[in-house]
Amino acid sequence: MNIKGLTILFASLLAVTPALAHEGGDAHGKGVVSSVDAVNHKVNISHDPISTLGWPAMKMDFVVSHSVDLTAVKPGATVEFTLEKNKAGAFEIQSIEPVSTKK
Repeated sequence: MNIKGLTILFASLLAVTPALAHEGGDAHGKGVVSSVDAVNHKVNISHDPISTLGWPAMKMDFVVSHSVDLTAVKPGATVEFTLEKNKAGAFEIQSIEPVSTKK
């Protein structure tokens, strides 16, 4: 493969895997909580797109850091959250806060 082919291949990989290119920082998301599993420190959230990771809007389970208090997080609540990669390389919620929907 020539240099041009390698360049195109590398650019293609970055385009389809932006989460892999997002190293060392955090990402912020917003969504609606579907369920909370406080025992296993997990939440299921229908979130808006997370552009810094290249993620579309979707509903998914997230592991939550054990340092995060989940008592204020309730199903149906709109929340803002911060994701960081944990030691295993998976994205984990490091903070989660309900947001006011009243105007």
